[in-house]
Amino acid sequence: MSPQLDAVGTAELIAAGELAPVDVVHDALARIDRLDDLLNAVTWRRDDLAIAQAATVEITSPLSGVPFLVKEALCATAGEPAHLGARFLAERSWTATRDSFLARRFRDAGLISLGHTNLPELALSPTTEPTLHGPTHNPWRLGYSPGGSSGGSAAAVAAGYVPAAHGNDMGGSLRIPAAHCGLVGLKPTRARSSLGPEHGEYWSQQATEGVLTRTVRDAAAFLDEVTHLGPGDPYHTPRLHGPWLRELDHPTGPLRIGVFDGGHNTDPAIRAQVLEAGRALTAAGHRVDAVDAFWLDDAAAWSAQSTLFVAHVAAELERLGRMVGERVHPDDVEPNTWFYGRMGRRVTAIDLIRASAEIHRFGRAVADWWRRIDVLLLPTTAATAPPHGTLAPARLAIDGELHTDPYVRFTLPFNLTGQPAVSVPGPRRLDGLPVGLQLVGPWGEERWLLSLAAELEQAFDWVSAWPDLVTDAA
Repeated sequence: MSPQLDAVGTAELIAAGELAPVDVVHDALARIDRLDDLLNAVTWRRDDLAIAQAATVEITSPLSGVPFLVKEALCATAGEPAHLGARFLAERSWTATRDSFLARRFRDAGLISLGHTNLPELALSPTTEPTLHGPTHNPWRLGYSPGGSSGGSAAAVAAGYVPAAHGNDMGGSLRIPAAHCGLVGLKPTRARSSLGPEHGEYWSQQATEGVLTRTVRDAAAFLDEVTHLGPGDPYHTPRLHGPWLRELDHPTGPLRIGVFDGGHNTDPAIRAQVLEAGRALTAAGHRVDAVDAFWLDDAAAWSAQSTLFVAHVAAELERLGRMVGERVHPDDVEPNTWFYGRMGRRVTAIDLIRASAEIHRFGRAVADWWRRIDVLLLPTTAATAPPHGTLAPARLAIDGELHTDPYVRFTLPFNLTGQPAVSVPGPRRLDGLPVGLQLVGPWGEERWLLSLAAELEQAFDWVSAWPDLVTDAA
């Protein structure tokens, strides 16, 4: 099977009898064999189980028979490793005790998991350089970050191992890797999919499940599969229309699009590509105007987010220690993980409630501002992928905000508000590295984002671009 096929295209050929799922899986495993010594994207494989599953797969969705990879965080399958990039869990050979609802959804859709992908420890970083498995390389330039925390999944898709891979987003963890690896990374609206049965919410409602893809239609098809309400979920975002994949056949009418190029702290070449995308959307018939997204610099919201972040790291370390029946010690985790956890233990209940109220205040202010536009276009990140070491774990513990700011500045705010956001590739690479453009919509309106992303896909044709190591190995 050619890696140029997307997930929907692969499934269509399988359903038509033109491709055999077992052959598709064998081809995907062969690509991992050929390239993963270079990239280090896959941390655990289930070859025999995947081949056996492919031999009996039934056509139950527009994605049935498609090979897939899963980020080892939240989307757990009973009996499989569940290490979250953490050495202390790996040393204890910790495995999941039950399936997550999302893992069941993927399996019921006929997707065939080939294994798990690399991520930073506890998914805490916008790069993927964990002590446990070592750094994952960006397929576009070895020695550079693929982003994080879904960096292993992004590298795997960009290298053509599989047409799509699972990820999740707590502060940009789908969109940052998508930007750095030239992919489509959709963060759905908050509560679009269930985090159960293990969690009702995760990291104060910031975590959202999703998938990294190369095409917009794949993003739509996977959104149809990801969307569900689990028994006992505390809240849910209802669908506003029919299936997203089908809605792509019906483009939206003209939209009011606000453009913010990122300001003076953003790479000028990235700013130029944002403006070029604005011109492409103008040509497509939309009303496009420059806007000042001043609330991106809301110091009180950023401070509140920092309070929530360190408190949740402390709570997560306590939860994982309780889960394995042992207390987590400083030498069990990376320095930055312990640093954040120590800071979190200083947060009082009053601090936490005040921070939560501040985040809600921020969300209402952004929603009020949003009434002047339908969709916001802005950079995904202020800079392209950094070399390995720039965001290394030991360095983040010392001056993490300084180093991570260019990568989370434009993504994290929409985890706080819960709005849907998608990163798509820009028209050109900078020094060989992809650029990400971000579209953000109001609550529940993934349809608008997918429609606009499809227009940019047609204008910029990123689907035909592959890293040299993929074409050289073909």
